[in-house]
Amino acid sequence: MIRRADLPDALPAHTREALDWFLGNFQVHFLSSVHWDNLNPWFKERRKITDNFLLFPAHPIYAATDTESRTILPGEFFAIPEGVWHCYGLQEDMPRSASVMVHLHFDTKLHANPLGIFSSVFHRLRNYDRDYQSLQQLSSLELYSPDAARLFGNAWFTNLLAEMIIDEADSLTIPQTYHDKRITQAIRYISKHLDCSIGVQDMAAQAGIGLVRFRQLFKRQTGFSPQEYLIDARIKRAGDLLLS
Repeated sequence: MIRRADLPDALPAHTREALDWFLGNFQVHFLSSVHWDNLNPWFKERRKITDNFLLFPAHPIYAATDTESRTILPGEFFAIPEGVWHCYGLQEDMPRSASVMVHLHFDTKLHANPLGIFSSVFHRLRNYDRDYQSLQQLSSLELYSPDAARLFGNAWFTNLLAEMIIDEADSLTIPQTYHDKRITQAIRYISKHLDCSIGVQDMAAQAGIGLVRFRQLFKRQTGFSPQEYLIDARIKRAGDLLLS
């Protein structure tokens, strides 16, 4: 699973900031995955749900929100943030559609959703054959080992969101209320020094901010105090090492 400490220095500044914002503030929780093969007539009427919904088709399928609509082709996918009205299904000229449907939750202290930063709900996989096979394997794994599927799904969809951010960086809108470049610099410093003895004064120095103001801005952006964030990052790092 991609980590902020692994991000290459050559990334454009805006892309790195967006990845820092996502990886530093959100933890992906895979909820469920199912592989469907539907024949016409089949259509899921307009709805909104309380988690995040992603649809990956193996055949053309129609999908829409209140502001966008189109036919999704193999290699493309539909990513709907929680609470957004949407519908999908087969139109008259579509005899059938196999697809993988996924539900996710994002654990965060921010009032934001990483799927909400994209200019469209329609996206493209980097490698359709490889990625669709992984999605099918995930659906099968969930039937036999839900715990293993959860771990695999958490990592796979974290990587997918990171790829989406990199590929669509020029059109992203990061909530500015929670984004300060100085705090991002401190977060990057923490990520690269998890194995070192560092304190809040070191973090504030990296941000170039006074200690009191640094604590306030850090809490506002991340939802954690600097000490809490450091402990949480070290725990996540230890978990990643156990899984690797």
